[in-house]
Amino acid sequence: MPLTQFYLTIMELFYTTDIDFPYLYLQHEEAIHCIKSLRKNIGDYIHITDGLGNHYYGIITQIERKKDIVTVHAQKQQNFNKSQNLGLCIAPTKNIDRMEWLIEKAVELGVSQIQWIITERSQRKTIPLERMQRIAISAMKQSLQYFLPNFYPIINFSSWLEQQKILQGVIGYCGEDIDKKPLNTLQITNKQNTYWICIGPEGDFTQNEVKQSLNTGLIPVSIGTHRLRTETAALTAISYFYL
Repeated sequence: MPLTQFYLTIMELFYTTDIDFPYLYLQHEEAIHCIKSLRKNIGDYIHITDGLGNHYYGIITQIERKKDIVTVHAQKQQNFNKSQNLGLCIAPTKNIDRMEWLIEKAVELGVSQIQWIITERSQRKTIPLERMQRIAISAMKQSLQYFLPNFYPIINFSSWLEQQKILQGVIGYCGEDIDKKPLNTLQITNKQNTYWICIGPEGDFTQNEVKQSLNTGLIPVSIGTHRLRTETAALTAISYFYL
């Protein structure tokens, strides 16, 4: 089968970082999903990614059911490059379910960096990072992608801006005291660097926070004429640049 035709037949994608090429090892939840949920067996071919842009195609050569380990001998490999490096910098909402939903959708749309922030008006100042990463892995596999976003620990927004110094991207703002550009008039000019979408908490960024962001190069934007929830504003902006 021609390689281009072969890649269109992918139905399930597995994830692992346990690689000693040409051998790849699925463990724990991935192994259980492979052999119990999907009933894969020795001799079956499966598709695997390491979340770093690599796609492996291999045959199952060994199953250790008591240890939940599946050994795969990789036959084919293809490397992918990111079309653009999109980052989401966001203050988590009080209701964590909204953030879990957002992360799933953001990963499906190709976000490659996720930075959690605490702002002056933040109601939530912690984030279950490991759970968010599990949701991201599931979304990456479901949408048949080969890049897992980088997750960064939650940090004060002002401190993050000071660390970054120079940024390319936008900051959503509802206030009328600072000039803003419509989101749909902007384009990503340098796709090599991360293009950041910064979204504040339920109470929005403060004027001082937006002014500080101007010094790093971020552009204040209006995301439509409606007042949007945090997760809706984030998804709207991500979708615009994705399209």
